[in-house]
Amino acid sequence: MIDYFVNNFSDYIWIAIILIAMIPSLEGRIALPFALSLSNFGIEEIPVIVAFLCTFVGSIIPCLPVIVLCRAVKKRSSGFLYDKMISRLNFNTSETEKNKQKKHLY
Repeated sequence: MIDYFVNNFSDYIWIAIILIAMIPSLEGRIALPFALSLSNFGIEEIPVIVAFLCTFVGSIIPCLPVIVLCRAVKKRSSGFLYDKMISRLNFNTSETEKNKQKKHLY
Protein backbone atom coordinates (compact mmCIF):
# COMPACT_ATOMS: atom_id res chain seq x y z
CA MET A 1 0.00 0.00 0.00
CA ILE A 2 2.82 2.39 0.82
CA ASP A 3 4.36 1.72 -2.59
CA TYR A 4 1.08 2.80 -4.19
CA PHE A 5 1.20 6.17 -2.45
CA VAL A 6 4.89 6.63 -3.18
CA ASN A 7 4.49 5.82 -6.87
CA ASN A 8 1.34 7.85 -7.49
CA PHE A 9 1.91 10.85 -5.21
CA SER A 10 5.68 11.30 -5.44
CA ASP A 11 5.36 14.95 -6.53
CA TYR A 12 2.73 15.84 -3.92
CA ILE A 13 3.56 13.46 -1.09
CA TRP A 14 1.78 15.66 1.44
CA ILE A 15 -1.53 14.68 -0.19
CA ALA A 16 -0.65 11.03 0.34
CA ILE A 17 0.09 11.71 4.00
CA ILE A 18 -3.27 13.43 4.45
CA LEU A 19 -5.11 10.58 2.69
CA ILE A 20 -3.40 7.97 4.86
CA ALA A 21 -4.23 9.98 7.97
CA MET A 22 -7.91 10.12 6.94
CA ILE A 23 -8.24 6.34 7.28
CA PRO A 24 -9.27 5.78 10.92
CA SER A 25 -7.30 2.60 11.55
CA LEU A 26 -4.11 3.99 10.01
CA GLU A 27 -4.11 7.61 11.11
CA GLY A 28 -1.56 7.74 13.91
CA ARG A 29 0.07 4.40 13.42
CA ILE A 30 1.06 4.68 9.78
CA ALA A 31 0.75 8.28 8.55
CA LEU A 32 3.40 9.92 10.71
CA PRO A 33 5.99 7.11 10.43
CA PHE A 34 5.38 7.06 6.66
CA ALA A 35 5.94 10.81 6.48
CA LEU A 36 9.13 10.59 8.49
CA SER A 37 10.57 7.66 6.52
CA LEU A 38 10.19 9.07 3.01
CA SER A 39 13.96 9.07 2.49
CA ASN A 40 13.82 5.24 2.53
CA PHE A 41 11.61 5.41 -0.57
CA GLY A 42 13.85 7.80 -2.48
CA ILE A 43 11.73 10.88 -1.90
CA GLU A 44 13.01 14.10 -0.39
CA GLU A 45 12.34 14.34 3.34
CA ILE A 46 9.78 16.80 4.59
CA PRO A 47 10.21 18.69 7.88
CA VAL A 48 8.81 17.05 11.00
CA ILE A 49 6.40 19.91 11.67
CA VAL A 50 4.95 19.65 8.15
CA ALA A 51 4.55 15.88 8.58
CA PHE A 52 2.79 16.40 11.90
CA LEU A 53 0.49 19.09 10.49
CA CYS A 54 -0.43 16.90 7.49
CA THR A 55 -1.33 13.98 9.77
CA PHE A 56 -3.27 16.30 12.08
CA VAL A 57 -5.27 17.82 9.22
CA GLY A 58 -5.91 14.35 7.79
CA SER A 59 -7.24 13.18 11.16
CA ILE A 60 -9.55 16.17 11.50
CA ILE A 61 -11.09 16.10 8.00
CA PRO A 62 -13.38 13.06 8.62
CA CYS A 63 -14.84 14.77 11.71
CA LEU A 64 -16.16 17.76 9.83
CA PRO A 65 -18.96 15.94 7.94
CA VAL A 66 -20.08 14.34 11.20
CA ILE A 67 -20.31 17.72 12.91
CA VAL A 68 -22.21 19.23 9.99
CA LEU A 69 -24.58 16.25 9.91
CA CYS A 70 -25.29 16.50 13.64
CA ARG A 71 -26.01 20.20 13.37
CA ALA A 72 -28.35 19.61 10.42
CA VAL A 73 -30.22 16.88 12.28
CA LYS A 74 -30.61 19.12 15.32
CA LYS A 75 -31.83 22.01 13.20
CA ARG A 76 -34.29 19.97 11.13
CA SER A 77 -35.69 17.99 14.02
CA SER A 78 -36.44 21.16 15.99
CA GLY A 79 -34.31 19.79 18.77
CA PHE A 80 -36.49 16.74 19.43
CA LEU A 81 -33.81 14.15 18.72
CA TYR A 82 -31.18 16.24 20.44
CA ASP A 83 -33.33 16.72 23.54
CA LYS A 84 -34.17 13.02 23.59
CA MET A 85 -30.50 12.08 23.35
CA ILE A 86 -29.50 14.52 26.11
CA SER A 87 -32.29 13.37 28.41
CA ARG A 88 -31.29 9.74 27.82
CA LEU A 89 -27.68 10.60 28.61
CA ASN A 90 -28.70 12.43 31.79
CA PHE A 91 -30.88 9.48 32.83
CA ASN A 92 -28.06 6.99 32.30
CA THR A 93 -25.57 9.09 34.25
CA SER A 94 -28.01 9.65 37.12
CA GLU A 95 -28.70 5.91 37.32
CA THR A 96 -24.97 5.23 37.39
CA GLU A 97 -24.51 7.76 40.18
CA LYS A 98 -27.33 6.18 42.20
CA ASN A 99 -25.78 2.73 41.78
CA LYS A 100 -22.38 4.01 42.90
CA GLN A 101 -23.89 5.68 45.95
CA LYS A 102 -25.74 2.48 46.90
CA LYS A 103 -22.51 0.47 46.69
CA HIS A 104 -20.69 2.93 48.94
CA LEU A 105 -23.45 2.92 51.56
CA TYR A 106 -23.15 -0.79 52.23
